[in-house]
Amino acid sequence: MGADKNKFVGLLRKGFWAISSIILFLINFEIAFSQSEINEEASDLIYRQDFSNETQDWTLNSNQGDWGTVNRSISDGTYQWEINLNKIKAIVVRPNIEINLPENDYQISLDTYFEPVCENCCSGILFNFLDMGNFYYAPLCTDGKIMVYAFENNQWILLTDVVQSDHFNPATLNKITVVNNEDNYEIQINDISLIDFTDNRFRTGTIGLMAEGLAETQTTVFFDNLEVRKKKPNEDEAPDIGVDSPYHMNPVTLPLQDLYPSRNSSDLIDYMIDISVPFTFRKEGSGDLFCLKESDGKACLFIIRHFNEWNSPEEAADTIIDDYAEQVNNFEIYHQQSTYSAEGYPAYWVGAHFSAGENNYESSHLFIQAKNGVFQVFTYAPTDLIEQYRESLKKIAESFSYSK
Repeated sequence: MGADKNKFVGLLRKGFWAISSIILFLINFEIAFSQSEINEEASDLIYRQDFSNETQDWTLNSNQGDWGTVNRSISDGTYQWEINLNKIKAIVVRPNIEINLPENDYQISLDTYFEPVCENCCSGILFNFLDMGNFYYAPLCTDGKIMVYAFENNQWILLTDVVQSDHFNPATLNKITVVNNEDNYEIQINDISLIDFTDNRFRTGTIGLMAEGLAETQTTVFFDNLEVRKKKPNEDEAPDIGVDSPYHMNPVTLPLQDLYPSRNSSDLIDYMIDISVPFTFRKEGSGDLFCLKESDGKACLFIIRHFNEWNSPEEAADTIIDDYAEQVNNFEIYHQQSTYSAEGYPAYWVGAHFSAGENNYESSHLFIQAKNGVFQVFTYAPTDLIEQYRESLKKIAESFSYSK
């Protein structure tokens, strides 16, 4: 954030309040998809509003003053504030109903953007809102920057770094997500985790919406798809481990977890895969799991990085495959060979059959040389389905590339 923007944020925090398909799939290991995101199966819905119909939950009143005007409406399935500012201004709306946040393990998500895009405008979520002088605020600005403030006893405190989102699009709705786990918080933009912080000054409270802009700003801010969820407590007896279980990692990927973990944050590397079919994504421990939607989560690609001083991908493959074979059943290699990644880096490929849980699988393991270790790009499907998905999985795996 430059000097002008710092000045803007500092001034605004002291301002007045108005109450009222080919997908190139880039994952940065430092700002990767969240492991802590609360999914629907493992959570209870507290509140949801998609503004598809008129609602009494949120005010439609207009406000005006020497600072300017704001007119609110629900139109085209969104909550809209038409803003015309004469002065720098922050505008807050709290719900007309009680939306009480749990003490821990909750998630808030909201879509928002400005049209037309205005310079130095921000909008976002107020959370753990106790009163007008005490709450957290996570604003997303029109330049794609995100940060978190505490407003404590009417004083602004910047709690985090100002982080640039590489997945932000100013011309459309962008999703802000706040994930809470006791005193730990995670902020995501468009499902990409960007900020983690710990703070305990506010607990429970409610939520709110906020938008802010400079003098001479004329724009409309849009809000949509507001949702609050509470993570379910773990049952005394968790269900059987399965591919889609929200409680445990599946038996296919579990044996690869933490075999050779990193102990150095500087080892982080970006990677890219090319997916041209609908898929689902979730974190599986220290790896990333992509499953073809058509397969109902049965035909998948798992990417994990192993850290060790191997002399070659073949040596790494021998070690890792031996470790894996000891933890699944009936593991049998049907082919293996040296090869290269899409970028020409040394690689080694192993094809194998094995059993895990109640299923028999055919799998492909591509080990690609990387700094201080290897990437393992692992595809699998039950043997009775592999022919249907083999080419799609092969194409995705072979598209894998990374930046050294």
